[in-house]
Amino acid sequence: PSLRISSDTDILIKKQDLKKIKKILTSLNFNIKPKNPTSHHIVAVHPIGGILELHMLLYDELFDDVWFDKYTKQQEPVMYITVSDGIQLPTLGVTDGLIFITLHCIKHFLSRGVGIKQVMDTLMYMHGYKDKIDWDRFWQLMIHLNYNNFVNHLIGIGKEYLMFSADDLPKCKYD
Repeated sequence: PSLRISSDTDILIKKQDLKKIKKILTSLNFNIKPKNPTSHHIVAVHPIGGILELHMLLYDELFDDVWFDKYTKQQEPVMYITVSDGIQLPTLGVTDGLIFITLHCIKHFLSRGVGIKQVMDTLMYMHGYKDKIDWDRFWQLMIHLNYNNFVNHLIGIGKEYLMFSADDLPKCKYD
């Protein structure tokens, strides 16, 4: 599971910083695609660096409203992770991060289909932060949104087919 390679990098930005960020990315040879009027993100492509998505919201407003019942607000302070060169990067708190990545997977499943990469993203996050996640908060939200059965089956796929051990992921019932 740890060999999963990402196909893009998602960055949450402040909308008011967009113009400045686009200027910086253009100077670094990124090709910035036109923003779809209903989209909550902009795509920038670099010939070596690949795809960068600049998100101004965590979720598209339609998905947040209709599919996620507006229960997607960040509840934890950001945390910082240290990357290999010692730089600290801000990211969502642990449980907010799991909620985001799980709902992102569900969004793809409901809109155009989910791939094994998104399944792996979700399961690897669960595994990597298993002891730090507020599982009660996570499962209460999944039950409220009626996605708990879907998530249980994602976990089952991980255990049955993707080489996660029974202890790597939360216990759940799946068929």
